[in-house]
Amino acid sequence: MWVNPASAGGTNEQELFTRGIYGADGYYAGIGGGTGASRGKFFLTGSSGTVGYTSTANAAAGVWQHVVFVNVSGNSGGLNIYINGVSQSVTSYTGFPTSSTRTAYLATYDGAAGSFFGGSMDEVRASNTVRSADWVTAEYNNQSSPSTFYAVSNFVSLAGSTKGAGFVF
Repeated sequence: MWVNPASAGGTNEQELFTRGIYGADGYYAGIGGGTGASRGKFFLTGSSGTVGYTSTANAAAGVWQHVVFVNVSGNSGGLNIYINGVSQSVTSYTGFPTSSTRTAYLATYDGAAGSFFGGSMDEVRASNTVRSADWVTAEYNNQSSPSTFYAVSNFVSLAGSTKGAGFVF
């Protein structure tokens, strides 16, 4: 997803997406608030409320950033956070966020006043496929600067063709 937070590191955390209820089940991802170590950083946590994974890079207010959360080892715990195509060093976590049948939310959290995301989001996607580091980097490069990601060549005619022009593969 692409996010452009109006602010980063305020009093309240800003939820990017959530599914579940705090202390019961599910998972929460956002930008940390308050005075803790996750303040101003991207995070993912489980229902216990303990911040499980925190990026090393800070969220930047007023700047578009491409953020991807990838579960790399199922429920055994293993998550990568990518910011602008670069994998972040993340804090360790003893448990992985649990599954939930509850409603999923974007830019808010069910039941937590003041945890709304302030800013803009674009290209939000959810997938049940584990994405490789190369895939995440290619996606970022393609979306951040498409003209440098691929090239379109001039049309090439086939010399001596009686059927007209065509493409050379």
